Amino acid sequence: MKFLADMGVSPLTVKRLRDNGYKAIHLSEQGLMRMPDAEILSKATRESRIVLTFDLDFTDLLAQVSERNLNGSSARRLVINNWMSESD
Repeated sequence: MKFLADMGVSPLTVKRLRDNGYKAIHLSEQGLMRMPDAEILSKATRESRIVLTFDLDFTDLLAQVSERNLNGSSARRLVINNWMSESD
């Protein structure tokens, strides 16, 4: 699985994913700290990545994309929440 971590997600989460064999990147690693949500979703779709975010606006954006089914892409994978405890 491949992940794209939004700015609200700790880089430590990305490190732990990598340590466990996942391909994960953080927007900050690519200098994309101010990338708009729509572009983040497009990037994740192009790269077949799952978005990791705390930003609840992504659900609205995802609903719009799903309704329009832009370019026939499947932009349906989105994780909202910190499913990997950083205190473990």
